[in-house]
Amino acid sequence: MSRIFVLLAALLSLTVPLGAQTLPDTVSSLPWVLDGGRVLTTADANGVLFVGGDFTSAAHPSDVIGPFGAFDATVGGLVTADPRLTGAVNAIVDDGAGGWFLGGRMTAGGELRSLVRIDASGRQVTFDVDTEDGFVQVMALARVGNTLYLGGTFATVNGQPRRMLAAVDIPSQTVLPWRADVTGSVVRALTPLASELFVGGTFSDVGGVTRTHFAALDLSTGRVSTWAPPIVGSEVTSIAASIDWVVLGGNFTEVAGLPARHVAVLDGIRLPHRLVTTPVGPVQSVALDGHTLYVAGLFDDVAGTTRYNAAAIDIVNDRLLPWAPLSSHSAVLAMTVAADGVYLAGEYLETSPPGFAVKVDRTTGAVNASWQPRIGGRVSALARGYGQIAIGGTFQTHRATRATGLVAIDRATGALLPTPALDVSDVEALAVRGTDLYVGGYFSRVDGQPRSGLAAIDTTTRALRPFAPLLAPLFGPPSVSALTVSGTTLYVGGLFSSIGGSPRERLGAIDLNTGLATAFVPPVFDGLTGRPTQLLVSGNRLWMMGTFVSVDGAPRGSVAVVDATTGALLPIAPFTQPFALGQLVGIGGDVLVGGSFSVADGAPRVGLARFNGTTGVLQPWTAASWSGNGGVAANGSQIFASGLPSLGFSGSLALFDPVTGAAQGWSPIGPWIPSALFDGTGGLLATGGPSPDTAWPLFYARRSVTTGAPRALSDFGWHVQGTRLTLRWRPAMDGALPTAYRIEAGTQPGAADLAAFTLPAIATGMIADAPAGRFYVRVVPTANGVDGPPSPSAAFITGAISCIVPPAAPVLTSTGVATPILQWTAPPSTGVASYTVRVGVAPGAYGLAAIPLPADVTTLSTAGAPPGAYYVSVRATAGCGVTTDSNEVLVTVPAPVPPAAPSALAASVSGSTVSLSWTPPAGAITGYVLEAGTAPGLANLIPGLALGATPSLTAPNVPAGTYRVRVRAANGALVSVPSNEIVVTVP
Repeated sequence: MSRIFVLLAALLSLTVPLGAQTLPDTVSSLPWVLDGGRVLTTADANGVLFVGGDFTSAAHPSDVIGPFGAFDATVGGLVTADPRLTGAVNAIVDDGAGGWFLGGRMTAGGELRSLVRIDASGRQVTFDVDTEDGFVQVMALARVGNTLYLGGTFATVNGQPRRMLAAVDIPSQTVLPWRADVTGSVVRALTPLASELFVGGTFSDVGGVTRTHFAALDLSTGRVSTWAPPIVGSEVTSIAASIDWVVLGGNFTEVAGLPARHVAVLDGIRLPHRLVTTPVGPVQSVALDGHTLYVAGLFDDVAGTTRYNAAAIDIVNDRLLPWAPLSSHSAVLAMTVAADGVYLAGEYLETSPPGFAVKVDRTTGAVNASWQPRIGGRVSALARGYGQIAIGGTFQTHRATRATGLVAIDRATGALLPTPALDVSDVEALAVRGTDLYVGGYFSRVDGQPRSGLAAIDTTTRALRPFAPLLAPLFGPPSVSALTVSGTTLYVGGLFSSIGGSPRERLGAIDLNTGLATAFVPPVFDGLTGRPTQLLVSGNRLWMMGTFVSVDGAPRGSVAVVDATTGALLPIAPFTQPFALGQLVGIGGDVLVGGSFSVADGAPRVGLARFNGTTGVLQPWTAASWSGNGGVAANGSQIFASGLPSLGFSGSLALFDPVTGAAQGWSPIGPWIPSALFDGTGGLLATGGPSPDTAWPLFYARRSVTTGAPRALSDFGWHVQGTRLTLRWRPAMDGALPTAYRIEAGTQPGAADLAAFTLPAIATGMIADAPAGRFYVRVVPTANGVDGPPSPSAAFITGAISCIVPPAAPVLTSTGVATPILQWTAPPSTGVASYTVRVGVAPGAYGLAAIPLPADVTTLSTAGAPPGAYYVSVRATAGCGVTTDSNEVLVTVPAPVPPAAPSALAASVSGSTVSLSWTPPAGAITGYVLEAGTAPGLANLIPGLALGATPSLTAPNVPAGTYRVRVRAANGALVSVPSNEIVVTVP
C-alpha cells in the first residue's frame, strides 16, 4: 500500500481563521445536528444548552448524509451517500450502472438543481440535464434502458419546452424529441409497462388530449393512448402495473364510471375491476405482489376495519388481508415491495422499533429489527436496486436519535441528555428562571401529562414540573410562540383566549408563585394570526415583535411596546410597516431589533436598530457597512449580527463594538446565512441552514481557551465506499481549541507507519482516495504544542480484497443496584485496539453517549450518571474492522433516596436555654434541619434552620413562649420527612 494518501477534498467544513483570540472561536464544536425541521429557540442553564424547534431527531455531524442514502437491503448499513447534497429528494430510480438518479429540489455543487446523478461510490456525476428553474421540482422518475423519463412541475428541460413531462437520453445527456406536454399542476407518478408509460398526477390534458389525472403514453413516440378511464377526484399519486393489473392510488372517488375510493383496479384488458375493499383516506403509494395489493397513505380504515395508513388487499377475492404493520397514525408516503419484505417510509412510523423508514414482513407485518437505518427526518421516496434500498426525502442524517422538538446538550461533555417527550415536535419559545425552564409551543402532552402549549422542566434533572397553567383555545389548539421572565412574572404570547384562569387573548402574564394570571391586560392584535413571537422586558416596558400590523387599532409594524404591569399600549412606534421578523435583544438598558427592514423611526437602518428600552428613542448607534437579516445577539461587551455578506465582510456573521458600532473583524460563516443567534454562558450559537426550509444549530463558537491541551473530539465518524474514504469530526465543546489536526494512518490501530499529515484547525473532515487494502486511521487534535487524546482508530477495508472477518462482538453484563457496573468479555480474537461503549435512552438508539476506552479496560462504573434508564451496548475495534454491537443491556441508575426521619425527639428547658436531642436514622447523615411553629405542623417561626451532623442542639436565650418543634435529617441535597413533633415551653 502507498505510504501517502491521495487527498481529493481535504475539508468538508470551512470557516475563516480567527483574527483575535479575545473573540469567540470560529470552529463549530457542536456535536449534534437536529434533523427533520428547524431550530427556533435556545436557552442556556446550569451547564446545559437547551434547544427547541420543530425538528424530529438528533444525530452526530459525522452521520450527516444529505437527503439521500442507499442502504444494504439486508442489514441496513449505509452504502452510498453524499453529505454535500442538500434540499429535498422526491423521486429515485437506479441508473443501471450501480448509481442513482435523484429528482427533487436540491443544492449540488453550489447550484440549485432538480435532477442529480450519484455514482456507485457516492460521487455526484456530471449530468448536464436540468429543468433550468431551480424553484420547480422533479416529482417522478422512470428509467427504461438508456432513456430516463421525468415528471414534475417544470416547463423546460435544457432550454427546450417540455411541460411537466420529458424524456432524456442518458449516454448523450440530451433531451429526446419524445414529447407529451401536460396541462395542470404536477406529474407525480411514472410507471412503465411493456411499450407504455403510465402517467399520474393532477392535470386535465396530456399531449393536447383531454386526460384527467391519468394517461397512458407510447414509450417510443409519446403518443397518447385512446384508453382513458375518466377519474372523478383531485389527483393520482401512485401507479402499480403488471400483466394482469393496473392499479391507481390517490385522492379520488370514481374511475371509469365505477365507485373507486382512493384505489382503482383495472384488469389486464383495461376494464375496471370492482373493488369494495378500499381505504377511507388518500393513498400515497400502491404496490403489487401477484394478486396482493399493498396500499399506503393517510387513512385509518379499510372497508370498516381499522388499518392505520398501510394495508394489504386480495384483489381477486376483494378481501382485506390481516397484514397491519402500523398500530397508530403515521403517514406513509413511500413504499416498495421486495422478496424479503415490504419497505415503508414517510413521517415518523410508530412501529416497534419505530423510524422514518422500516422494513416489515410481507405476511405478518412484523418489523425487521435488524434493518434500522434510523433516518433522521421525513422520507418521501424509496427505490430498489443492486441489493440496496435507496431512500430520499428532506432528512439530513442517519443513525439518528428521536428528539421531538426539544434537546438538552451537556456543554462540558457534548452528551445528549434525556428530556421529557412532547407529543408534537414544536417548541417555539424557551425561558429560564432559576432551575426552571419554561417551554412554549404547539403541543398538548409532555411525558404523557396534559400540557396545553406551556410546560416547565427542571433544568438540573430535566424532569417535568407540575406547573400547568391552563391555556384555552382561540380557534384551534392553544399554542405559545413567545416567552420571557421578569422577576416572578412569566409573559406568554401565542394563540389562546385565556391563560392562568383569566381571559387573556394572545398575550398574558402569569404569577409564578400562584400560577394565576396577573392584572396585566393585553392589547388587541389585528388579524386571525396576529400575535407576539418574541418578548423582552426592559425596565417597566414589555417589547414585543410579532405577526401584527396594528395593535389596539394603532399602526405597529411588527414591533409594539406595552406597560409591563398593566398591558396598556404605549406610544412607542419605531416601525409603521411590517417586516420579516428577526430577534429582540436587550443590552445595557437598550433594545436591539433585528429584521429585514431598511428604515427605523424614519432613519436609515438596514436590518439592525438600537432603541432606548424605556423611551423607545432610536439611538445613533449603527453597525457599520452591514446589511442585517434579523439574527442578533449581545453579551454586554459584544454585539453579533447575521446578514448578507457585504463590503468588508467575508461571511454572513459579524461582530460589532457596542459603543461605536465598528466592525471587529470577525466574520466566520460564509455560504449560509444564520437565521438566529443566541449568546449563552458557553459561547455563541448560530442557527441557519442550506435552504430556507432548514435551520440547524450548525455553528457553536466557544469562548476562547488559549492554554493547555485540547480535549477529546466530541464526534468522530467514518465511512468507506470502494476506495473512497470519508472522515468527519468535531472538537470538544470546551477546553483549548485545536490549532491543527494530525491524521495518522497505519497497518495497526494507533500506528502511523503508512502516512501522517496535518490539517489546519478549520478542518472538520476529509475525503481521500486510497489503494485497496486494510489500514487504520485516527485523528489527533493538537494545541499549544501539545497533543490531545487521539480519536479511536477507524478500521478501513478498501477495494476488493480478502480480509479476516472482523472479530465477534463482546458479551456485555451489568451488576449492582445502587451503582451498576458494566462489564464485558473481550472478543474471541487478538489485536483489540479499543472499545466503544454506546449509550441511549431507547432500544437500539445509542445517541446519548459514545465512550471510547482502551483495550485493557473491560468495565465501566455508572457512578455520577444522572438517574434514569439507559440502553447500553459495546463494540470493539480489532483485526480488520469493528465488531458488531454486543448484546444490549438495560441499566437503571436509581435516584438518590432521602433518609428516614429522626426519632425520639426530646427537649429539656433550663431558664431560657433549650436543649434538644434525637435519635439519628440509619445511613450516612450529612446534617439536620430544625423547624418550629406556633401550631401543629407549622414552621412560621423557624422555617428551616440548617444544623450540623450532631444529633443534638443547645440554644440559649430563647424568647419566652410555646413552640412546636420538629427535626428533619439530610443526606446531601435530600431531606427526610419530619420527626415526631414536641411542644417546648420556655417560661
